[in-house]
Amino acid sequence: MLACQLAGGVAPAHAEASNVELVAIMGGRIIGAAKACSINAERIRKTADRMLAVVNSRATSEAERKSALGYFETAQGAGAEQVRSERSRCNDIHVDFSEIEVKLGRVAGTDAERVAARRGIPPLGALKAEAAATQRQ
Repeated sequence: MLACQLAGGVAPAHAEASNVELVAIMGGRIIGAAKACSINAERIRKTADRMLAVVNSRATSEAERKSALGYFETAQGAGAEQVRSERSRCNDIHVDFSEIEVKLGRVAGTDAERVAARRGIPPLGALKAEAAATQRQ
């Protein structure tokens, strides 16, 4: 029941979904909605890849992994449809998508990003408190 409510109609076949399946459903909905809201395709790809890595690593069985991946794919269509039918606003989706990016962690992709991460350089867009205060003035 909870999975059905959370997924907005993309419910697992069994009565109780595992945590991995719920993550796949909710993540898939947000990824699908992000695509429909025209969020940067590279950001979406990286976030989806990280989410799938989490699903693959946390699944306790092959059946759970396959089930979660199926829900992830199905939920993307549901998320996109929700945006198209104007039940979700893109501003909210941008916030939800950004929260997923932060929770999954921004994985450095290029060599330059890896070097910057090792040096303690914050990700693009992250401002230190004193820098943000100076910009406001």
